[in-house]
Amino acid sequence: MCYNTKKRQRLGKEAMNNFEQAIISIISQFSGSKTKDIAEQLGCDKQSVNSVLYGSLRGYCYQDSSFKWFLNRKKNKIF
Repeated sequence: MCYNTKKRQRLGKEAMNNFEQAIISIISQFSGSKTKDIAEQLGCDKQSVNSVLYGSLRGYCYQDSSFKWFLNRKKNKIF
């Protein structure tokens, strides 16, 4: 299920692939999740999750100083 989205632009929820939607769903359900926990739930490696969080989902999520991920509520009104 891991997916490389380097060259894709985000146009909203309808343009997201299943992997991106799964990450958003996990962060929505388990606010404050760490990358390793998200990767475990998806059955893939941390690098794949980080690639999406810092890439195509930049602006939809943010990371605090404890390396926990949260949804950017202003950007995610559609979720």
